[in-house]
Amino acid sequence: MATNPALKPLQPVAIFLAILFGLILLNGSFVIIGPGQQGVLMTWGAVQKGTLPPGLHLKIPLVQTVMRINVQVQNLNAEESAASLDLQNVFTTVATNWHILADDAGWVYQNVGEEKALADRILRPAISNATKAVTAHYNAEDLIVHRDAVRTAIEQHIIVAVQPFHIIVDSVNQSLRESPRLSHGEESGNLVLT
Repeated sequence: MATNPALKPLQPVAIFLAILFGLILLNGSFVIIGPGQQGVLMTWGAVQKGTLPPGLHLKIPLVQTVMRINVQVQNLNAEESAASLDLQNVFTTVATNWHILADDAGWVYQNVGEEKALADRILRPAISNATKAVTAHYNAEDLIVHRDAVRTAIEQHIIVAVQPFHIIVDSVNQSLRESPRLSHGEESGNLVLT
């Protein structure tokens, strides 16, 4: 079989392009899921059942993608203000340690989104609501005296609120902080708890 002499200079380019395309496909065939992560496998954008544990996994290039979801304990600090039973303004910071169950990473990604969306749409509102609901049952002075009971009640409210979203609350810490108005020496109706 004779080769067309006009196509002879194009052979090295065609070979190079074929090798390059093969390397791109080979590189896109593997995904590494790191420690503390779960991989959510998607085929044509549709989330597949189950998750990929840490390690090396095969996927179909250009057809499948993998979203890595952090399942380690994460911390979310939320600054809140609430009214006490005796109508004092109370300013507090609530630190919530939480994580996503590894087996539920696919459900969370499909129904809520990535960790930032989870924190903004689910956790922050739950923390705010819990802080306001619990603070309203105590006089401002009692928030200091019954600090452990207040923290436990806030934690329980948060746990109940986020449970339908497959989030595990590991711990909640509360620190009452100074009112911005009182730090400038002004008197007000705020009881500042630090």
